[in-house]
Amino acid sequence: GSYGLDAMTGNHPDTPEQQALDLIAGRDTASLHAALGGNAPRSADALPGAADWPQDWAAANDRWSGVGPATDNGGALDAASANAAADQLGTHTPEGFVASIWPHAERAARELGVNPRALVAQAALETGWGRRNIKRANGGSSHNLFGIKATGWKGESATAATHEYVDGQRRNETASFRAYGSPAESFGDYVRMLKNSPRYQAALKAGTDVRGFAQGLQRAGYATDPGYAAKIAAIAAGPTIDRAVAAIGQAGARLGQSFANATGLSGLVRR
Repeated sequence: GSYGLDAMTGNHPDTPEQQALDLIAGRDTASLHAALGGNAPRSADALPGAADWPQDWAAANDRWSGVGPATDNGGALDAASANAAADQLGTHTPEGFVASIWPHAERAARELGVNPRALVAQAALETGWGRRNIKRANGGSSHNLFGIKATGWKGESATAATHEYVDGQRRNETASFRAYGSPAESFGDYVRMLKNSPRYQAALKAGTDVRGFAQGLQRAGYATDPGYAAKIAAIAAGPTIDRAVAAIGQAGARLGQSFANATGLSGLVRR
């Protein structure tokens, strides 16, 4: 199962702003589907091919493969642009969260052959736009962006309240989740998990189709929430990611111009 914004127990929205954020992030499933003009999501058992899934998928260890440092294939300017945009937007805002992980999402998406918006949307859903990331015992962030549990994991872990859907019924529980040293490690582990597990190959075949990718994850049992795929698709198509990506582009343009000006000035000094 996964952690997520709607996996927190005893934490209910109390302001219009918080309710709106929760709707976007997937806490209010019924309202989300009403806003999308659709019916309630189908249960996992009703999805095509569900009868052929292994009955013990929840205990499988292929979701918990090893983790190592992610390879940085992005440009320094891209990272600097994202950092500048995150600072400008505010690191505790949804847009700032998107900007802070966008370079990682782009690299991971290129390696997986999927749309980076899908990965950002999934991370937003799992962490409530970064506001409810799983904490370590010392209060530090676990950097677990994708709700990956610690079953079979030999590294650091963090315990948190969560929930699972069993036979259509939501059940609260406490689970152990993986803890990473950075967001880059979280993305790296996620990439390896999807690439190395036969369960997720159908999802990867969806390519840049966000909804198809998300549905593939749900059908493979990534999460037990019956509305998981619909929530990812809704977040990916929403305006928050658009605003963040636009801010990154604007920051990149400013940094590029500053670099050009500095280069021109140094050339004049040399002459």
